[in-house]
Amino acid sequence: MQRVLITGANRGIGRALAVRYARAGYAVDLGCRNPSDGVEALAEAQAAGGPNSPCRIVTIDMADVSSIHAAAEHLLIQAPPDVLINNAGVHHSDLLTHHSDEDITRLLTINLEGPVQLTRRLLPAMIARGSGQIVNHASMVWVGLPGSTVYSAAKAGIFAFSEGLRRELKGTGVSVTTLLTPVVESDMSRTSRDTMQSRGWLKTGKLPQHPYTSTQYVEDIFPALERQASTIMKREARLLSWLQRLAPRLLDAVCTRVYRRFYPNT
Repeated sequence: MQRVLITGANRGIGRALAVRYARAGYAVDLGCRNPSDGVEALAEAQAAGGPNSPCRIVTIDMADVSSIHAAAEHLLIQAPPDVLINNAGVHHSDLLTHHSDEDITRLLTINLEGPVQLTRRLLPAMIARGSGQIVNHASMVWVGLPGSTVYSAAKAGIFAFSEGLRRELKGTGVSVTTLLTPVVESDMSRTSRDTMQSRGWLKTGKLPQHPYTSTQYVEDIFPALERQASTIMKREARLLSWLQRLAPRLLDAVCTRVYRRFYPNT
C-alpha cells in the first residue's frame, strides 16, 4: 500500500485530497499544525478508506522549520511517504505597503520555504528507492495579481521550484507535479473575496462565485495526479499563464479593467 503525506490536510483542498486518496486505497498521513484541528478530517478520510484504513495525523507546522525537520525525521524512521503533497498555504489580501514584517514572513515561509524544506528532507529516501512523487500546490496567481503581491511571489517561487526540481530528478524515478489551481470555494478564498469587496478594490463591486468546491476540484484532477502529470491546470489558470507568457500587456489591460487604482494618491 502506498503512503501519501498531505500538508494542510485539516481543511479545504487538503482535506478533500486526504479523503480522495484514502478512498483510492492509500495510507494517508494528514499533516496538521494542531492535531486537534485534523480530527474531523481524519474521521472523514478513515470512513472513505474503510474500517481498516491506515490514516493518521502527523503534527507539522509549515511556518516552523524545526517542526518540519522533526516531522520528516519521524516519518523517515516510521514510514516514508511514496507521495508528498505540499498543499498547506495561507493567503492574505492586502497592499504591499500594508503588510507587516510578520505578514510577509508568514506568507513566504508557509507557501514557499516550508515546502522546499520538507521536500529536501524527504526526497533522498525517494531517490534511494527509485520511485516517488512530489506534488507542489502552486496557484494561477503566480502571474502576479494586485492585492496579492507577496502571495503571488511565493506561488511563483513554488512554480519555479517545481520546474527546476522536475528537471533535476529526471532519470531518478521520482516525478514532480505542479498544481496551478484556480480559485476554489473555501474559507481562504471567501476571506480574500470579502476583503477585496469591502475595500472597494473591484470596479464591478464584487467577484463572481467560484465554480469549484474543494471536493469537485479534487475529483476533477485526481486522475492526472495518479498518472503523475507534470502540470495540472484548469481553463482559468491556463488563460492567465498564457497571458503572462505571451501577452503581458494584455494581462495589464485586464487588471486595469477589473481593479480600481489601489493607491489613489499616485
